[in-house]
Amino acid sequence: MDSKALEGTLAKQAPRLLGMVRKRIPPSMEAEINPEDVLQEVWLSAFRNIDGFEERHSGSLAAWLTIITENKLMDAIRRLQAVRNGGTHHKISAYQGEVSSFVNLFDLITAPGLTPSRDVSAGEITHAVEIALHQLPKSNRLAMWSYYIEGMSVADVASRMGRTNAAVHFLLYAGRAKLGELLGNPGRFFSDVPEEDESNT
Repeated sequence: MDSKALEGTLAKQAPRLLGMVRKRIPPSMEAEINPEDVLQEVWLSAFRNIDGFEERHSGSLAAWLTIITENKLMDAIRRLQAVRNGGTHHKISAYQGEVSSFVNLFDLITAPGLTPSRDVSAGEITHAVEIALHQLPKSNRLAMWSYYIEGMSVADVASRMGRTNAAVHFLLYAGRAKLGELLGNPGRFFSDVPEEDESNT
């Protein structure tokens, strides 16, 4: 299946998968797990693994996407439980507004679950993410900024950009992947990222 065909299928499946995620998030976690963020992870996983998918019958792809969605939701639940149980993950900044949004986006993309270095400030993170965002293609940048920085819903971003919800999802997943490349190795921001083995270079 090529990317265009997968894009069309994902657009059709999105409402069902989003509804499934919303129903299965534990009530105590509804304020902290964003269903649309879970769906972003599903999109990214689907595109990365489509070459290994084998369509055996007409419902194979829908079933495959359902399994991915269930797994991504469980990952989100486990990450949140780890945080609540005193895991190493915590936000670098306690600031509100845009600074916190930049930090949260950085945390989501680069190294979830790691402990930030004491030498790193929220200002440094914000500056690095803002520079990287401005290097994205215009459509990806607008989608990322609207969704992650301004906190708009996918539907509102779609309305702003004159795109479908599915198109916005794809702009976001592509933007996140590119942003991760631009930000590079998170070792300079986190204290417990192992240094690369120089013997392998």
